[in-house]
Amino acid sequence: MFTPNGIFLEIVLAIPIAQLPVPVAGYVKSHYKGASIKEAGKVTDAAGKLTYEAEIKGKDLIFDEAGNFIKED
Repeated sequence: MFTPNGIFLEIVLAIPIAQLPVPVAGYVKSHYKGASIKEAGKVTDAAGKLTYEAEIKGKDLIFDEAGNFIKED
């Protein structure tokens, strides 16, 4: 992703759900009962910081490299 001025923001790489850090599945199971992860992504921002996205019910859940929940987008 880039800004309208062409400045790099982040890159999102679609990954198999099984490649998400292990704690992600546990978080989803305990906080979104009965829901399943529809898509997964590995996100690297302009500073090189790595996060993961898991799509649940049309929302993106953001996790750090270790699989700790950060926020819901």
